[in-house]
Amino acid sequence: MTVPTPPNQASAPFTHREQQDTNDNGNTSGKRSSAKGSLTRLAIGYALTSALLIWTGPFSTYDLFPLVIRIFYWGLINLAAWLLTASLAIGIEQFLKKKMQPLTKRMEVTGAFLAGCMSATPLAFIVVMANRLTLPYSTNPQAINSLPDFLSLLSHIAPLTILISVLYTLWHHRQSSADQPGLDEALVSTTDTEQPKSISSPFFDRLPKHLGRDLLWLSSQDHYLEVKTTKGKELILMRLGDAVKELEDYAGARIHRSHWVADAAVERIETREGRLFVHLNDETCLPISRTYRQVPSQRSWSNSRK
Repeated sequence: MTVPTPPNQASAPFTHREQQDTNDNGNTSGKRSSAKGSLTRLAIGYALTSALLIWTGPFSTYDLFPLVIRIFYWGLINLAAWLLTASLAIGIEQFLKKKMQPLTKRMEVTGAFLAGCMSATPLAFIVVMANRLTLPYSTNPQAINSLPDFLSLLSHIAPLTILISVLYTLWHHRQSSADQPGLDEALVSTTDTEQPKSISSPFFDRLPKHLGRDLLWLSSQDHYLEVKTTKGKELILMRLGDAVKELEDYAGARIHRSHWVADAAVERIETREGRLFVHLNDETCLPISRTYRQVPSQRSWSNSRK
């Protein structure tokens, strides 16, 4: 079995055309599967919460509306809530990914909280509209005609949208690895850089076993090191320099004082305003500092997928 070359030697994770085609197909399949999984989770969340709202009739809607009107009322409001919060949560997450790579779980939850707050106001207007449509069928009509009434409504809606946004974000990231089977296949190289499953390094003893040994990237976070594999992420108490030494036999290279990436995870190299960035198979984009500008050519990353 061929041992991967250390960072100061040239190696090509995608030197064969057949391997490029395999990785392209795997990446495309993984993205389609991820999108399908996101829609499935959205539909399941909507269906379960709608059934609960219709059945229990919160905020006195059980007494105010008959079943048919409750189905229309809560179905409309809940659909708007899920679409608004999920869309904003995804949009904010993508924005943060471009500005703050890599994202920590705290950043992801903060983004979800912000998305929930932002979606509360437009959803409150939708509730007002739904109330006006259903007032003729209510046994006790109560219109919202003043600012205090609207603010009171907003105070009830905001916690719900925040809860939906945070739960969706956590659920989305928990299941994203399972929704991308093509990603794991794309990261398994059949060339000279194939990682031996029995590679011996004390570094892997620091990781939970469920994360496996297929590394994507490492990033320093204060005194901690964030480790991303094809199975998930973990924070460990370790310096990046020490991790790089322990991974000297692993096919990868340091690209920044705060970042290390695996050869098999590299998708493409981008030049933006004179700066180099490496795009990885998990949609992460990391900067390459001037000190390590020669790393992409040394490791033949320019041969990766375009």
